[in-house]
Amino acid sequence: RAEEEFAALIALDDSPYHAEARYYRAKALLRLGRGADAMRELRAVRDIALAPRASALADSIEGLRSR
Repeated sequence: RAEEEFAALIALDDSPYHAEARYYRAKALLRLGRGADAMRELRAVRDIALAPRASALADSIEGLRSR
């Protein structure tokens, strides 16, 4: 249900929590086993403060895929 709620917030597109919603939706998608969708959300995070964490998580996912 969290994934759906974050998707709804992202769809608003003018929320001050847009970047956070993408980041946490990516985490929810990972828990659902939807890694490719999670990667798309992480790559879409543009917030200066949150981008490093999103990038680090994406790098971790890529590292696990390459094993």
